[in-house]
Amino acid sequence: MRRGDVNWEELAKALLWVNIVKHKNEDSGWDVMTEEGPAGRDIHKGDVGYWSICSYVDPYSHKPLTWKELALELGMFEDILTPDGHDCEICPDKETCQAYFKGDKDEEQCSRWGELKKEGKV
Repeated sequence: MRRGDVNWEELAKALLWVNIVKHKNEDSGWDVMTEEGPAGRDIHKGDVGYWSICSYVDPYSHKPLTWKELALELGMFEDILTPDGHDCEICPDKETCQAYFKGDKDEEQCSRWGELKKEGKV
């Protein structure tokens, strides 16, 4: 990648993924509005932004997002980040598995678990 030809969308997506992998359940600094924003501000329920630093937004009208929640709010990585019910403890590939979230109690989607389930091995 060179300065003049950066694909900003792909770069942002890659940076978000790095933060999910390294800091998935930590505060991302982004918030989602859980209620309508103040009149005249064009802030609506479901909007994502830095609402916690805005003095004109009611502190009870938004929720902080973890890096994982931020990605899901933006509709990204849903094929990886939503639960599929896998259990790393009983998976026959437990020792050799290279999944990012191996053993994670959040039970993210695991492509190998899906393959084994189709084959009737789990």
